[in-house]
Amino acid sequence: MLKVNSIIKALIFCSFFTLNLGQLSSISKSGGFNVYLFDIMILLSVTFMFGNLILFRNFKINLNFLVFIFFILISLTITIPKVYFLGIEENLKILSYLVRFSNFYMFSYLLYQHLYFNIISKASLIKILRTNFYVLTILNIVQLIFFSNLGFLAVHGWDPHINRLTGTFLDPNFMAFYLCLYFVLNEVLIKSKWISIISIISIFLTISRNGIITFIIIYLIINFKKLKKLFLITVILFTVALISPNFISRFQGFQDHNDSSYLRIGSWFQATQVFVFGGGEGVGFNNYKNSLINWNLISIDDYDAHHSTSSDSSLLFILSTTGVIGLILILLLLLSFIKNKYSLGVVLGLLFNSLFINSFFYPQTSVLLFLTLLICLDLNGD
Repeated sequence: MLKVNSIIKALIFCSFFTLNLGQLSSISKSGGFNVYLFDIMILLSVTFMFGNLILFRNFKINLNFLVFIFFILISLTITIPKVYFLGIEENLKILSYLVRFSNFYMFSYLLYQHLYFNIISKASLIKILRTNFYVLTILNIVQLIFFSNLGFLAVHGWDPHINRLTGTFLDPNFMAFYLCLYFVLNEVLIKSKWISIISIISIFLTISRNGIITFIIIYLIINFKKLKKLFLITVILFTVALISPNFISRFQGFQDHNDSSYLRIGSWFQATQVFVFGGGEGVGFNNYKNSLINWNLISIDDYDAHHSTSSDSSLLFILSTTGVIGLILILLLLLSFIKNKYSLGVVLGLLFNSLFINSFFYPQTSVLLFLTLLICLDLNGD
């Protein structure tokens, strides 16, 4: 028993560690089929944790678990008829991403189960999360100092972010939301003053507009009864805005038609077209790119771009790929988590954030999102 638990704790640590590695953990990228080291570690963790729970007959089924399983079944029902004629290889590639998303949820859910039944102590998880946060911070510092200009990656389809914190994700927006989730997780579980401070500073160093606004939404909801904290964060925001030229230029960019905010509006329109052309029933999970190609909604220049595989909006991506039913189920899933101000802040923050980036399905943010919401379920009080 102790040996099994030690193996599981080691796998959980390695899962979070490899999540921190982001794009550095890439094992294979070919024809839209991407495999990362964290995929393997999380799958191993899920296998061991599930086996451990079944062995000791400890398994609690929550409402969110049932809604999630129903969403997966509906997604399969919608997807299989849409892609079966594409060939075995393409079918495996498309369905593998649904398996992958399920894997992220199950990792968080089974980890929550191990905490709930005291198979893994809260102290052990706190130690794992705290250590991994500092590993993430070190990686972020290295990137910001030595790779502050990612222009050299533009030829590989990445945006050339300059003087912005992207970490190993190579994207400041996803990093900002990941840090927002870590901030909440620290508030409800880890409770480290330094993690709170570092996460806030790091969020602002991403200079991600949607990330910063997401943090403000979460912070205001969590601290709406603490006027002193609200006043302090307001002062900090105005101070940063006044002394940081990069910060000011990012928010002035809303007026630039070449700015990413305008490009995202185009992405929303594109996803809406996929939804309409697909008859409103969804084109199939992860069949988004094929649909863009079939209906000439994507240019040859954008074929290999990272953003072409999904919409910039998670909600529109769900709507266009799994239809109205899929969107309703996901909203019900999120509602099933809301129990207190922390989970409310996370859900509202996600709903805003996922309008601009596909943060609901991005591996790092997806895993940490589910874990944070699950842990919030057992909080007492508001």
